[in-house]
Amino acid sequence: MNLREMVFSIPEGGHAMLAFPEPVTLESIEALEEASALMFRSLRRNALEAKGRDAGAIEYDSWVVNPR
Repeated sequence: MNLREMVFSIPEGGHAMLAFPEPVTLESIEALEEASALMFRSLRRNALEAKGRDAGAIEYDSWVVNPR
């Protein structure tokens, strides 16, 4: 890892890489901070929604198999 490129390990066994533009300026750092915060919030929201849909699908399937 160096100051121009960062590699992060993720729990699923993969890697995520962030490459910085040259030259790294205060403005580019601020833009990257803002953009990455927005991206992570969006990814988190999508993951939570997918998790919620999966639980709902399981519940629905259990009612279809065992109607009462």
